[in-house]
Amino acid sequence: MEKTKFLTVPEPVKDYRPYHLTGNEYVSLPLIMPENGAIESVNVLSTRALGLLEFAGAPSRPLLRPFLAVNGAALTLNGMLEWDYRNHWVPAFQFKDGNITLMGEIFAPPGVKGFVYRLSLLNTGTYPLEFSLGWEGEWEETRLTVFNSRPVTGASRSYYSGWTKSMVWECRPGLPAAALALGSDDIEAYLDVSPPGFRFTLRREHTLAPGASFDLSLLAAVNAEGDGAATTVVHLRRLGWRRMREDTLAWLKSRSYTCGRPAVDRLLNRNLFFNCFYSVGTTVDTEECAPVTSRSPRYYVSAAFWARDTFLWSFPALLLVDLARARDVLLAGYHRHLKHPGGHSQYINGSLLYPGFELDQLAAYVLALGRYLDAGGDPGILSEDPVRRGLDSILQELDRHRTPYGLYETFLDPADDPVTYPFLVYDQVLVWKALTILDTINQERGWWPHRDFASEAEALRQAVWAHGVAEGPFGPMFAWAVDGIGHYELYDSPPGSLMLLPYYGFCPRDEQVFLNTARWIHSPANPYQGKEGRFTGPGCTHAPGPWVLGMSAALLAGSPELTTDSLAAAPMDNGFACETLDPDTGFARTGLAFATCAGFLATAVHHAMGSRIHQGGES
Repeated sequence: MEKTKFLTVPEPVKDYRPYHLTGNEYVSLPLIMPENGAIESVNVLSTRALGLLEFAGAPSRPLLRPFLAVNGAALTLNGMLEWDYRNHWVPAFQFKDGNITLMGEIFAPPGVKGFVYRLSLLNTGTYPLEFSLGWEGEWEETRLTVFNSRPVTGASRSYYSGWTKSMVWECRPGLPAAALALGSDDIEAYLDVSPPGFRFTLRREHTLAPGASFDLSLLAAVNAEGDGAATTVVHLRRLGWRRMREDTLAWLKSRSYTCGRPAVDRLLNRNLFFNCFYSVGTTVDTEECAPVTSRSPRYYVSAAFWARDTFLWSFPALLLVDLARARDVLLAGYHRHLKHPGGHSQYINGSLLYPGFELDQLAAYVLALGRYLDAGGDPGILSEDPVRRGLDSILQELDRHRTPYGLYETFLDPADDPVTYPFLVYDQVLVWKALTILDTINQERGWWPHRDFASEAEALRQAVWAHGVAEGPFGPMFAWAVDGIGHYELYDSPPGSLMLLPYYGFCPRDEQVFLNTARWIHSPANPYQGKEGRFTGPGCTHAPGPWVLGMSAALLAGSPELTTDSLAAAPMDNGFACETLDPDTGFARTGLAFATCAGFLATAVHHAMGSRIHQGGES
């Protein structure tokens, strides 16, 4: 009797709400409300907490909310804001009411432990205006997020620091875990604190002459405890919002890409930066590089490490943005996460979170290393102790899973589900690619004098052709899984699609067996092809399609049925990658704020544009 497959599948999104988001390596702002510019929560990664620590507001009172009163009358911002992204990552809004124009923008300068919320007021009329401008907010609780969010209990502390002239919120479950401090660069701004200090108002009252404008900035800093957060606010004042804004926009522009088609540019760059800052962060307490699936609590398995997500999906896009950051991610993976090589998922400190061996995740480390070196990364990384020791660990684990059939077995598939047969063709291709990379390293370094990786790779290639090709409705095609004795399964899974075999160099795109496979995957013969709609694509047992990962794989395979323009038309999760789409509307159906998927999507779009794209996109 076949064993029951226990699947951990995502729940479909109900009552979808779009959010804007931004952040940097230290702080994430995943819940910016489009209707009024309020920020529901701010989070940091914590090694000690093993996940995200979120500073969150109350349901009726967000953590931070801008307000404006003119001539004594409060103006309603709700539903009146027009939004855009500056340089694809700085959310900005405009509000107009008569002779008043209010502009706002939120940016988190790279390398800075904090963010800036700037408001700018313009009087376009002929009479002076009395106004009150600022923010109000409430810190209701701190949440710990590892997959799910739950309150952090303990005596949290809130106080005004007269020395730094800032409001400090400190999460203290015993010893301090993290802190958020708020202040302004305007010494005349009023900071009102309501007892016991978890509510505050920061405002400036002023008379604005006709044609004049006024700027007010909220400076927010994070750190491991209150003193560090408060003094970081001082540092932000010394830098000044203008310098931080210029540095942020320049950093983004220098790393943007353009093909001359605005919709495609937005799709590529918005997801490129989303991946850069939400698939990896720097922890607030130990300042370690921590790759994760997503730093947004809206993703259903956020704040944890999957080697596949980091090294197969996110990493190629990191190479497009920042080679140095990509190097840090590689070293973090080899140093911390090979305690459990091929393990399903891990906490950010490398401890095992969700057990189960996955062959694709084992091979992912080697593929990322090879891609880094091919992209012009520092070859000295091979001299780092964690890399050499990590490769030995990977080889030992790989050898344990090699079978007499010449194929390598796995327990879970790339969607993290149990397999029907132990040998997945896609996984064999990843191992084949890893062996070719190891052969190149071995020829240069001579670390494994008794191994002939070229011969091992060739033997595996032949085993795939001998065991992994089955008769399909359109002719011979690659099977999804085989048992080595003649049984096979026709299937495909977007997180590890057979569409990617040419992308990894196993066969050319015009190989007839591959063409038959691709035709089957995208035909009604595939029981998971899904309903026809404006946005089409296959799904799998984990979730119905279309998957964004699957659509990305089709782009990488050069599929004529999908173009960057058609993908750019999908709303997804307010322009950011998600797991699956509604086939009719293109809105997110499962897996909101899926940061590592955003990396794979950006890589696919960049790949599809080829020579038509160049770096240094327009603002």
